[in-house]
Amino acid sequence: MQAAALCQRLGVNAKTEEHGRGGGVGAQGENGEGRVVIYTRRAHLLRYYSPIRNRVISLRWKEEWHIDDDHVVFPASVGTAEQVLDNYCGPRLLPAERKDIWCAIQRVLCARDALKAEAGLHYTPRCVTTSISKNVSLVCSHLGLPLENTFLWDDNVELKDAPHVLLTGRYAGMASAEHAELIAYLKRVLPAASLPEEARCFLFSASEYHSSCLAIDRNGVAEWRVPWTPQRPAPFALPPTSAFPPKPGPAKEEVTDESEGFPAPPTISNTNSNWSRRDGFRGDGLLNDLVV
Repeated sequence: MQAAALCQRLGVNAKTEEHGRGGGVGAQGENGEGRVVIYTRRAHLLRYYSPIRNRVISLRWKEEWHIDDDHVVFPASVGTAEQVLDNYCGPRLLPAERKDIWCAIQRVLCARDALKAEAGLHYTPRCVTTSISKNVSLVCSHLGLPLENTFLWDDNVELKDAPHVLLTGRYAGMASAEHAELIAYLKRVLPAASLPEEARCFLFSASEYHSSCLAIDRNGVAEWRVPWTPQRPAPFALPPTSAFPPKPGPAKEEVTDESEGFPAPPTISNTNSNWSRRDGFRGDGLLNDLVV
């Protein structure tokens, strides 16, 4: 649900004619991989705390997926959590641990697929997961993205002074229209009253910070309560325009004023800027997924 807010705040929609041409959010790098990358900090996918064993387990995935011990890249080619777990190479996991990790991977892939759909991307973004503080330079070096015009949008205030990071406001709730659509869908497909007791207990156990999306009405009946706001998400901050100098246009032939034989006075036209709030981001970039 938060992927829609992310895309609205970024102001991107690769389905439009403007983004249908090269150089938009939907553009691809030289290696064929998409330029929009999800960069998320989820320590439990690398340093998993097992409540069963009461200790931390260092998870290892397919060797070429790892940037280092604290970064792993799930490639665009993986479509399900099962495919990711098929490439697990770490210590043996107990069935309950494997299920827990499966759920965590599923949330990452659901966020990825939602972002792809909302932004209208014609490729599947790669997912970079880390267990430590984010490092744009490290990820750019590994993925082959040019650092000088690659930026990370993140709501973590601890990164406010980090290079190539642009802070965003924290997610507060869905826009009213999307909220109404989601609630109607949940009532039709998965009524809250139909949830098994185990699922209800799990949702009600959420801390105040995470706020459960399940509540009990005055009649004692379970119902969905998804946070929403009447305000539309604010646009993402834009990087300095110096990072994206205008592309040079084709050379123009000199026009002369035939009556006098002197060059004609220049005409003023709009420059083709690489940035605008309507068109959103053009070029390489990292997106921090705001979906939990």
